[in-house]
Amino acid sequence: MKKKHAAPQWDGRAQGSGWGNWIFFRLIEYFGVYPAYALLVAVSFSYALKDAASNRALQNYRAHLGKNTTFFHLWRHYYAFGVSLIDRLAALLCRKLPFTYSKEGESIILEALAQGNGIILLGSHIGNWEMAGSLLADVTDAKVNIVMLDNEREDIEKIFSKATQQRKVAIIAISEEGLDMALPIFSALRRGEIVCMLGDRVLTQKSTECTFLGAPASFPAGPYEIAAASGAPLIPFFVTKHGLKHYHLQAQPALISGKLARATRQHEIDAAIKKFVGLMESVVRKHPCTWLNFYDYWNEETIKQS
Repeated sequence: MKKKHAAPQWDGRAQGSGWGNWIFFRLIEYFGVYPAYALLVAVSFSYALKDAASNRALQNYRAHLGKNTTFFHLWRHYYAFGVSLIDRLAALLCRKLPFTYSKEGESIILEALAQGNGIILLGSHIGNWEMAGSLLADVTDAKVNIVMLDNEREDIEKIFSKATQQRKVAIIAISEEGLDMALPIFSALRRGEIVCMLGDRVLTQKSTECTFLGAPASFPAGPYEIAAASGAPLIPFFVTKHGLKHYHLQAQPALISGKLARATRQHEIDAAIKKFVGLMESVVRKHPCTWLNFYDYWNEETIKQS
């Protein structure tokens, strides 16, 4: 696998206006998720009509899956993305989760936490990874920290920060340079806490190239290197929605389960990345609309133009 420092292809900003997000925020806060779902039908239809760049990215993604793309597929994908945002807000705003849920591999998480080194939950933009903190709240008292890029517009940031304050979830914000990432993550792990990181978007960290859906793509090496240095188990997980109001959290055995010797560290990290990418591929092949990346993931447009 080829190592490189890749420039981010995605800038970390939410789509939509601050006013539009505020409307959804209030609908969920006062009336629940169903009115928001109804409004989302028209909003997602608009995106499917007008967002040419994201449409090309979705068509490319579906081509890698060996699937054709119609307007319905585009609309359905935008709708699934909107539902994930609505549900994330609902989970933060409501005192009681407005969803049913099930867990698979829960014992893997609890046994890893019992070791006392904290754990890293390695997620992706498949399904609704931000729901992990809410779904784990009833099985462990460990604090949940979500690592996110601090690059949001001020108007949208105010909306989401108010919601986040109502849940036992902390945000570890990182800048575009990424120099401020390691210290708060290591500190949280030393306290025995849970740190949720992403394994499918290269934002600021060193990356590794790996084959995904038949073509090379870049994946962040940072979560694996932190696990290798700290000794915190690195556990892959996916949170997917089934039906209207049911979520399923699936945790897999740890990709890295202790400090790695320097002599073999890079080889073991490469193997762990390859295994995680394989897990991602198996999920999106079963549930194509759970993929919530709306940009040229394989950087193929740049290649074509060069």
